[in-house]
Amino acid sequence: MLYLQWILGEPNSATFFGAVGNDRYSEILKREANRDGLDVKYQYHSDKPTGTCAVIITNGGKYRSLCANLSASKSYTDEHLELPENKKIIQNAKFYLVTGFFLVSNPSASEKIARIAYERNRPLLFNMSAPYIYESYLDSVMSIFPYINIIVGNAKEAKSFALANNWETTDTETIALKLSTFNYVRNYGHRLVILTQDENPVIVATGNHVKKFEVPKISEKDIVDTNGAGDAFVGAFIAKYVLGYPLKICILSGIEAGSYIIKQHGMTRGDAFIV
Repeated sequence: MLYLQWILGEPNSATFFGAVGNDRYSEILKREANRDGLDVKYQYHSDKPTGTCAVIITNGGKYRSLCANLSASKSYTDEHLELPENKKIIQNAKFYLVTGFFLVSNPSASEKIARIAYERNRPLLFNMSAPYIYESYLDSVMSIFPYINIIVGNAKEAKSFALANNWETTDTETIALKLSTFNYVRNYGHRLVILTQDENPVIVATGNHVKKFEVPKISEKDIVDTNGAGDAFVGAFIAKYVLGYPLKICILSGIEAGSYIIKQHGMTRGDAFIV
């Protein structure tokens, strides 16, 4: 979301919804988001702490391990969406994003957003988030799947989805093509599927067509922190998409964003940030 806001520039161009505790962590989250112009609408829970995640970076930044305490983030309710201020933002949105992480913790709210996107004929992007989601929460994913018209994930996540649905293939291109038409109810016949493959080409599938976009080679000595690269890709892609750029430019912007962020400590702009 931060990368999205950085590119759009105009304060409050993007709004983030989620649940937090009444503690210093939620204060930090709100302060940092607002500093970069990102609007946040938090549902506060006094009986639970804000969700946290420890990230361990190893091998010179190339590998990461995450351990999360979801806590308050699992307690988001539909009632918060119905608050007049929030309802207005949702109804006027031009683009919707639901992540796999949010979906499995808050399936009812996610399904409501998906239906609104469908009814208003607005794009709904689904960030696949992690392979375990399809191993353990496939029913929740399928509850919104027909309404999704853009999927962004990586090859491991896509293969996990395919395995959970008993697709007899592990070929990433084949899976991408099948994802583009699988269980789709939009007025047009296929969705857009974008799958990253680390340093290998990004696969873009829609209908019966597949394109590949090369990823620039990055020296291992320049890799600082791979955490957040996928989120940066999604944020940059959405920003260019809502601004009306051609699909190729949107994809290349996502690649550039991911390549940039892995050279930084965390989701930070750094001195060399270029929109």
